[in-house]
Amino acid sequence: MALLNLRNIETYYGPIMAIRGVSLEVNEGSIVTILGANGAGKTTVLKTISGAMDPQKGSVTFDDADITGWDPDKVARLGIGHVPEGREVFPFLSVEENLSMGAFTRTGSVVKRDLEMVYEYFPTLADRKKLEAEDLITINFVHNSKLISNLKATTRANRDYRMSLDILCRKGRF
Repeated sequence: MALLNLRNIETYYGPIMAIRGVSLEVNEGSIVTILGANGAGKTTVLKTISGAMDPQKGSVTFDDADITGWDPDKVARLGIGHVPEGREVFPFLSVEENLSMGAFTRTGSVVKRDLEMVYEYFPTLADRKKLEAEDLITINFVHNSKLISNLKATTRANRDYRMSLDILCRKGRF
């Protein structure tokens, strides 16, 4: 059974159709890549999955729940993490404060445990935890995401992130 299903999605920016008839299936434990030229709709697909944009047609199903049109915070609580293009973080918060923002849906000792896990997998973050944040794709690891959508994970800037994702996948984290 698929963890994520998109069926015949159509999403618009005002009157302009950004994507039409997009369908895909993501099985648990798999890595899926969406390829396309600039303006082809890759970002729109990810925003539609994460709830940042509502599709006018079609459906989005995650873990057997129809999440079509859900608000982003509700989608995040299900375990879908979205890394926006440009590696957007809260630049004036520290690394540790940004990572804690990734745990907004969780409380207690599990957050502390997951912060320690992030610092173990990304020792550079531990060294910088009191400094202002620059690039925190790892925020989704503290969120305990079941699915992470990331645009441009193939850029040179994200090489360490891709290697870390590979390590986490092999350790059964995803």
